[in-house]
Amino acid sequence: MLSYRGVSLKDDATTAARKRSLFAAKKSQSTPANLCGASVDTPDNKPEGATSVGEEDASPKEEIAPPPYGKVSFAITYDKELEQLRVFLEQMSQVAVKTPHATSADTFAKVSLSPDHGIPVSLTRVVCKTNSPVYRQNFIFRVTPEAVRELVIKFQVFELDDFPHNDPIGELEYPLSQNHDLDNAVTIWRDLKKPEKVPSASKGEILISLTYLPNAEKLTLVVLKARQLRLAEWRTSTPGKSVLDNFVKITLVKSGKVMKYKQTRLSRKSCNPVYNEGFALKVRQTELDDVCLTLAMCVRLNHLGFHRVVGRCIVGRHVGAEGASHWRDMIATPRSGVGQWHVLV
Repeated sequence: MLSYRGVSLKDDATTAARKRSLFAAKKSQSTPANLCGASVDTPDNKPEGATSVGEEDASPKEEIAPPPYGKVSFAITYDKELEQLRVFLEQMSQVAVKTPHATSADTFAKVSLSPDHGIPVSLTRVVCKTNSPVYRQNFIFRVTPEAVRELVIKFQVFELDDFPHNDPIGELEYPLSQNHDLDNAVTIWRDLKKPEKVPSASKGEILISLTYLPNAEKLTLVVLKARQLRLAEWRTSTPGKSVLDNFVKITLVKSGKVMKYKQTRLSRKSCNPVYNEGFALKVRQTELDDVCLTLAMCVRLNHLGFHRVVGRCIVGRHVGAEGASHWRDMIATPRSGVGQWHVLV
């Protein structure tokens, strides 16, 4: 047996092991769990359904996402004696901004009725640098009691640019049949919806601006540009690939009679031409309901001046929905340019 200075190494190892076992026994007897007679929940014997401290906080809480196009707040009342429908547009909230990487914008709203019964649309003031604009504006529409319940109020919000009327950020159509109490102003919140997308035109589109000056009794038409022009028989070709020279022919018509012709300059070899030409036309205020403008998009076929009409659009008080809406917007906002895209048919 090995020894060192008279001490057996085997005895020394046995003594050390005995001391370690005694120390462990004393420590286990002094723990709070054993003193109280309770068991300790370790990860292996944790009761079913129990959570450890911080486990619940670590899990992400569900957050209600805002509507993708924002919300609108408004109130509606109707005065039977005065036959007035009053729409109070209070505010928009969390409006979707079209500008990339932006959280705020300059916006305004448009309030209209459907069917319109000849009632012009109403526009709010512009509220700058916010995505939750507060308007607090009243709009009054003259409506008979028989027609009020058949109406649908349309709210649209636009981001301000050169010609904002054609590109709403969001919109809401609210049928008055849903509002059972038109005697008291009750604040209503609704989610804005995705704007209806106008189907693409096979013959192209044209962008024009209209301005009417009541004092001078002058109507100014600005032909700005067109896009995706092509001839009707070129249905298999790709829009924008045409190389035809083109121009716009403008006709002022009153009660079915041609009053004046105008024409833009020739745009060379472009299917997305830019014109930027203005035309001043003398139109009395009493004639606004009787006149209309016809714009014909023409392409030149040869150097002799032969041309073919690609498509037409008509703007006036008693024409199609698109042209009539643009005309009413012009009358409702005198001395201001109102731009809109029109589908060529």
